Amino acid sequence: MINSLSTTFKERTNRGDIFSTRIFDDLDKWGFDVALNGTEHTHPEFIKQLHSSTDPTSLMIRYQPDGVASIGTVPRSFYLEVKASKYIERDAYLNYTRLQMLGGVVYIVFAHNDFIGFSEVQNIEFESIISSSIPVENGWLCPRQRVDWETYRKTYKGSGTPFRGVDIKCLREWSIFKQTSIEKLLQVIL
Repeated sequence: MINSLSTTFKERTNRGDIFSTRIFDDLDKWGFDVALNGTEHTHPEFIKQLHSSTDPTSLMIRYQPDGVASIGTVPRSFYLEVKASKYIERDAYLNYTRLQMLGGVVYIVFAHNDFIGFSEVQNIEFESIISSSIPVENGWLCPRQRVDWETYRKTYKGSGTPFRGVDIKCLREWSIFKQTSIEKLLQVIL
């Protein structure tokens, strides 16, 4: 499995690309039609311009799930987000939750050590935070709220956006994704 403790943004991005490729290859092999989703794939220069935008529409554009997939003669579809770690950013999680509240099916796949697991966004459970050198707001770790953020960010391995660790115990084994997702899609009210 891919080491989940990288030291640079480039290493984390490369690890994410490798993991995403593996997940989308599995879906293709299992008979799903898959496509990359979001402007980060179709219009990367546009997304770079929105990097520091925090208005609701920009956040919805920036935090689209990585892909979409469908299966069946009359296809049923879902969104898919792929995380090469057990962590998720708050704005991403909130956007996936909004998509689910609008009736969309949203799965998130996580890698942690040698485990690959998935969950629908509404079934995600988070790790408890016992203590942290990073300020916590409503359960989310908020690195940029450190009083020494400007100094701390020089050695910090992340972007500084609020994030949380997912409780791995709430995830289902990736190997049963096809069966589980088809059962779910058949339950979706048309």
